[in-house]
Amino acid sequence: MASNVANSDLGCVLNSPDSLFAGPASQEKIRQAEQDLGVTFPPGYRDFLRDCGAVVAPGLELYGITAPTSEPPLFQDVVTVNRALRRQEQMGADRPLHFAIADDGEGAYYFMVGAGDKDPSVYMIGPDCDRRAATNLADFLQTKFDRLE
Repeated sequence: MASNVANSDLGCVLNSPDSLFAGPASQEKIRQAEQDLGVTFPPGYRDFLRDCGAVVAPGLELYGITAPTSEPPLFQDVVTVNRALRRQEQMGADRPLHFAIADDGEGAYYFMVGAGDKDPSVYMIGPDCDRRAATNLADFLQTKFDRLE
C-alpha cells in the first residue's frame, strides 16, 4: 500500500506480496506519537512509520501509527499498545524510553529504545528472555522474514 516502501532501508524486507500496510504516517502524527509516549523514535522506526504506517505480514505484526478500525486487517497502534502495556506493568514497558514494536505471541515483546539515534537496537523482553534481538529494525525484520522461508 505504501508507495515509498521500496525506497526505504526496509523495502527489501517489507516488499513481500503477503505484507499488508496501514499506509504512510505524516510527520505530524509521528511527532504526536513520540510526544504521547515520551520518546524519540530511532531513525529506522521513523522511516518505517513514514513509509508504511504499520504492517501485518506472515509471522509478524509490527506496531505503527494507524487509525482505529473494526475492519481487517487490524493493525496495532504503537501508542495504544504501549499505553496498555504500561498500565499492565508488562515486563520491559517499565523501562525508561523503551517502547514495544511487536510481540512473539507467547508473552515476550520486542522493544526499541526511544532515544533518537543513540541505540537503534531491538530487544526481546519477556518472562524467560531479556536480550538484544537485532542491531536495528532492518536486521530485526530480515531475521523474522528469514525464519519464515
